[in-house]
This record gives sequence, C-alpha cells and structure tokens, in this order.
Amino acid sequence: PSFYYFGGIFYKKFQRSNFTKIVIVANLIMRLAWTFSISPDVISKIIRPELMTLFVGIVEILRRTLWNFLR
Repeated sequence: PSFYYFGGIFYKKFQRSNFTKIVIVANLIMRLAWTFSISPDVISKIIRPELMTLFVGIVEILRRTLWNFLR
C-alpha cells in the first residue's frame, strides 16, 4: 500500500475493491428507500404503512451492517 502525508500524519491509501463500490451503490439505494418513509402519504397508495415501516427498518439494519464490514 502507498502512503500519503497530511497534517503531520502518514495515512495508508487503499484501493477500492468491487465490494466497496457495490456497497456504496447499495447504500445510496437503501437511503432512497428511507426517504419513502418520511412521506407516508405517497407510499400508502402502493403498500400499507406498517409494512413499509417494517421494510425500511430491515433495510436500515442491512445498510448499517454492510458499512460495518468496511470499517
């Protein structure tokens, strides 16, 4: 790995793997799913609000789990 110097500290530079790129895209999609939960009137025409809350909760847990793998 290569290093770079910033603010008196050396940092390691890591290349982004395909997994990292997939997680970034998945994170964006999962965050967009969360935005539907803040506008329940729009989504209630498609799915029951209780199911949407359950779906958004599961997606949020999955999103946070994926980011924990990258840390």
